[in-house]
Amino acid sequence: MMQVLTGWEDFPSNLYAEYPGYDLEYCRRRLNDDSKRLFSDTCEIPVQTVSNSVSSDSEPKSQRTSINDLIKHEKTLEQVLKTHLLTTGSHFILLQQPHSWAPFDISREAFLKLSTALRVPPSFLGLIHGFGHPEDGYQRDFAGGYDLRLGEPKGGLHFLYTIRYMARTGRENWPWSERRVGICYSLADDSATWLILQHASFLRSISGLRLDKELDYRRLTGSCTIAQHVTLIEATLRTWNDYLKLLESQIRKDSRDARLDTSINRNANLDFAAAFSKLQSIQYRYEQVHDSMLALKANNNVLEGLAHLKTRCPHLGSENDRLEICKAQFMLMQTSAQDMLDRIKQVANLTSTLVNYQHGQAVTSNTASLDRMAHESRKGEELILNLTKATKKDSGTMKLIAVITMVYLPGTFVATLFSTSFVSTALNATASTTLQHRIIAHASSYGAVTATLMIVTMLVAYHWDRKMAREAEAQMARARDP
Repeated sequence: MMQVLTGWEDFPSNLYAEYPGYDLEYCRRRLNDDSKRLFSDTCEIPVQTVSNSVSSDSEPKSQRTSINDLIKHEKTLEQVLKTHLLTTGSHFILLQQPHSWAPFDISREAFLKLSTALRVPPSFLGLIHGFGHPEDGYQRDFAGGYDLRLGEPKGGLHFLYTIRYMARTGRENWPWSERRVGICYSLADDSATWLILQHASFLRSISGLRLDKELDYRRLTGSCTIAQHVTLIEATLRTWNDYLKLLESQIRKDSRDARLDTSINRNANLDFAAAFSKLQSIQYRYEQVHDSMLALKANNNVLEGLAHLKTRCPHLGSENDRLEICKAQFMLMQTSAQDMLDRIKQVANLTSTLVNYQHGQAVTSNTASLDRMAHESRKGEELILNLTKATKKDSGTMKLIAVITMVYLPGTFVATLFSTSFVSTALNATASTTLQHRIIAHASSYGAVTATLMIVTMLVAYHWDRKMAREAEAQMARARDP
């Protein structure tokens, strides 16, 4: 039933009389914080009402008629809502998104008016909080489950929940993407109101319509209340099945590769870069399967909420609502996902064991090489020590020879010089001119022979020093090369 749009500016604080247990001021602050990423400046809200009418023939039969409108401005929102909500039947209001992280095609003012008119529970703000672009980039959304309100308002009920499903993106590097649909269902005075959050592609898959056909919600009106909600959730089973099959094939491939690597590379050198890349791929598969399990559990939780609603209100269900069948299918998918998680853990353990084994072998080989290098280093140090000792001994010997030479050299030189015949003759004052010329000739010969012997001795000493240097270099080279 249409409510009077009074105090819509203060939503949700204007619901304090109906929901006294909520912290409405906190809900209002969070809505103000979410407004920038959830709402846009445009307004495009499809509204459809499917009602039952009886023909005037002699044999009356029930016929379903449909009223369709598109709200493009918030000024026309109140009048369109009156036209639809005052008509008995099922009302469908769709808040659309161009893509998963885009804001809805509704302004903040129009959303406040719409929420006030439908008297949505404050928990609906927690449901819509999980849509739009995440606050801090990619982050896990913990919103999920359901909220069931019986007898509010005025003997009706509110059932709120989120459906998670997988959709094909058409991109090679990111073929699948997790998406969600938000449902706020109200039932009062023989009329049902569906406030649906999501782009229309999911609903078209439910109704089986092509993109060029007008969206029709009649498939959600031809059965009991429980069956209508089960139809929405059951429609996600096919995409979940395809997605889990893809993950299983990738996990089986990683498992085969890990077993082959273990059998081939047991005694071979392992490419550690490729091994760590494979471990990262396995970890990514683990995250994908784990996220899928969380989504499947969230959907199954909604089915449990429907079962609780069916228990509290048996007239809303039937024997053909497929609730238990849908729950069993989701439980089977959870079991398959858990089996894949266990298999991923086994593959990760196998690959980690191979990497650790090869790493241990590499460490052992490196240790052996270091031991050999240390042994050769010790040999080199011993050789250097022996060379140092020999050099020190030779240095002491040469020092002693130098000292002895310095002591005896002056006397030896003087004795040698005065023992020559030309010096003795030169000291004789009575020497003739002929003898003087002979003395000069002998002195010249002595000088020439002495200089020649000195040069020969220096050359021999030089070559001896070079020979010793080459032998020392050869010993050092043999010490470096084992």
